[in-house]
Amino acid sequence: MMPRRKPQRDMNEQITTSTGPSGDLRARRLALLIAGLNTALVILFAILQIAGGYDVGLQGFTLVLNAIVYSVLGALIVSRVPRHTIGWLFLLTGFLTAFNIFPFDRLLETYDDPGLLQALFLAASEVIYIPTYLIPLTLVLQFFPDGRLPSPRWRPLTLLTLFTLFAATIGGIIGALEARGVLVVQASDIVSGLISGLTSLSLMVSIFGSLATVVVRFYHSRGVERAQMKWLVYTVLL
Repeated sequence: MMPRRKPQRDMNEQITTSTGPSGDLRARRLALLIAGLNTALVILFAILQIAGGYDVGLQGFTLVLNAIVYSVLGALIVSRVPRHTIGWLFLLTGFLTAFNIFPFDRLLETYDDPGLLQALFLAASEVIYIPTYLIPLTLVLQFFPDGRLPSPRWRPLTLLTLFTLFAATIGGIIGALEARGVLVVQASDIVSGLISGLTSLSLMVSIFGSLATVVVRFYHSRGVERAQMKWLVYTVLL
């Protein structure tokens, strides 16, 4: 007699980790708080830009819209599944997107001789776009749609992605501080070129590896998950 196949569990049941009613409630409240904070921040930062006489433009409008959409979607996902990785990644992306429109340079460069703290803020403002755009291109693709990797074999790719995000961001901050004369790093051109090349290589591996996870998951997906993967493709094309 052929063994009976176990019925496929509901996707929410598969990805929900039992945290108890109180833990779930705290996670939902925190997600709503972050989403509201992100929305308020991006609107406030846009007002500061306009009040300073600067044209926000199409790029600024896109950043405002992205911050709100990521935040709202993240809160909605967490409200259904409190420990869903995609929901929290969306909330983080919304927060980072909001700070891409903050007028760091116009507020801090008014100082004739900015101190180390001001220089760090300025350097961070110049590289905050790196995790803002790379998280959706890498981690979101790896964990979409159920909040889990396709299999444990993909964990090295996630670790490489996290390392790349950290290295690219820190490297960008160091480079910005060097350009402002705040920091002097004694490194030969060969060493600097090697580090830059390795970072670029790991970045490309992370992006193309993340795209590979989408292809693999789409190939093995069925039913609701297949429909979700199709919507992901439609969104990317748009």
